[in-house]
Amino acid sequence: MSEVSVKEEILGDILDRYNRDRGQLISILQDIQTEYNYLPREAINFVSSELGIPLSQVYSVATFFKAFSLKPRGRHTVHVCMGTACHVR
Repeated sequence: MSEVSVKEEILGDILDRYNRDRGQLISILQDIQTEYNYLPREAINFVSSELGIPLSQVYSVATFFKAFSLKPRGRHTVHVCMGTACHVR
């Protein structure tokens, strides 16, 4: 998959929606992922710069939560359960 063109206008609108509040980082990243279907590197850099949060901290949040993806995903995600609970029915 090719990289998506990140538009600073869209990212700015997302940041404005949360009043550029650093405490809303997770919500901001969720909205960016909703827009692009993943977290583009340029978007993470933009958020870090605009909110004054170290890039390492933004990456640590983005990689801590399994819901975030740093690589482009397809439109549909398939999850296969291999746990015991899925086999006992």
